[in-house]
Amino acid sequence: MGKNQHSKDQLHQRPTEWAQDGGGFKANRWTPFSKLPLNCCFLSLQPFDKPVATRDGCIFDIMHIVKYIKRFGVHPCHGGKLEVSELVPLHFHKNAQGQLHCPVTMKVLGNNTPVCANMSSGHVYSTETVLELNKKTKNWTDLMTGQPFKWADICIIQDPDNIEGREIAKFHFMQQGQQDEVIQEITNPESK
Repeated sequence: MGKNQHSKDQLHQRPTEWAQDGGGFKANRWTPFSKLPLNCCFLSLQPFDKPVATRDGCIFDIMHIVKYIKRFGVHPCHGGKLEVSELVPLHFHKNAQGQLHCPVTMKVLGNNTPVCANMSSGHVYSTETVLELNKKTKNWTDLMTGQPFKWADICIIQDPDNIEGREIAKFHFMQQGQQDEVIQEITNPESK
């Protein structure tokens, strides 16, 4: 062992080390993240009155999405083709306080709750309820109506582990710069 063994071990960082390790000013590389709440329309970004959904889990207010489809003919979130006939009406259930809840377990559906919809009946449940009462027991009937369905009819509306689908900045109409047109002509109450 040499007597100068720890001569480079210093209690401070040199400017070159600091710069190499990522210190210093950085340009803003990230846009502010904003996740759409569960009870909001993906197009108007406002709470919905008459919700409808697509098979990919996007929720819209029927009044806004029909106008958008007639005008642009594409899906507002990812830009693929979308027809009005592909929309499925959803049945959300609310408790006495006006909060969305699962109609079977009565658990409140928050912004971090896994939520799914049975697209054959349109009823919305917590994903935990459907997994426990339908999938594990192989009971392929709707929990509210008794209507038979297939596992392919279950659509994930909100997954807290995969929030990219609810990130507002990644919506097709936002990236195309259509947000002003959507606000003025489609979601405006005075528009026809």
